Amino acid sequence: VLSEGDRVAPDVLWYFAQLERVLAKDESIFAVCGWNDIGLAPYAADPTVVLRTDWFSGSGWLVRTKTLQEELLAKWPSFGDWEFVFREDRMRHKRQFLVPEVSRVAPDARVVVAQAEKSSRSKQDQRSSALQPIMLAQTPLCSYSRVDLGDVERLTDARYKRMFFVDWPGEGLLNTKLLSSLQHILEGKVNAGGPWRLVFKSTNPDTDTTWRALSNFFGLWPDLPIRGAYHGVVRLRWRDTVLYLVPASSSWAGG
Repeated sequence: VLSEGDRVAPDVLWYFAQLERVLAKDESIFAVCGWNDIGLAPYAADPTVVLRTDWFSGSGWLVRTKTLQEELLAKWPSFGDWEFVFREDRMRHKRQFLVPEVSRVAPDARVVVAQAEKSSRSKQDQRSSALQPIMLAQTPLCSYSRVDLGDVERLTDARYKRMFFVDWPGEGLLNTKLLSSLQHILEGKVNAGGPWRLVFKSTNPDTDTTWRALSNFFGLWPDLPIRGAYHGVVRLRWRDTVLYLVPASSSWAGG
């Protein structure tokens, strides 16, 4: 599914073709998406990396025919805002999404802004749409014509959770070093030697406004729930290492 004006990477069809198999196999995956909301230039480098997230980006996505026919078409809004409807818990049923570290699809900022001006969404949602041109200007698309994603079975629910926590070569959450403050980041002390873990105050990552201040520091979306998060945790490529942003309410905050 593509929207009007979407820009696509040269390997977009090959990207979706490789992930169709795991989508068909794993019922815990709702859709495969082509746009990574947090795939901004400072945080996106490896086109072979694919992530699981609880957030539906809404730009360039592949879904099972059965899901489309039995779940989505009957609830598709008559006038826009469909991506917001599909993000609701009543639609998602705790299923997750696959997104590339380096985006394969990016929406047209002019179309998004025009839609936001006509939208009946909340002021917060409209403010997010107003940010979109700034974010899109910082979102690179994969420039390669063909990228081998490797063993996509690693993205199935149980295997990915273990990889994210333990098995990611040198980058798993269990291997992280705890940062006590943002000052270490400002001083450039975490540009290598990680992975690192920054725990931020939070009682509920889906509603706690502490995230908004942190997102401003990193130049990320201020929305709640957190865009691109996996069980509330955001994984960023940081300089020559990896940085995890972990809400204190997460059972993974202790590493």
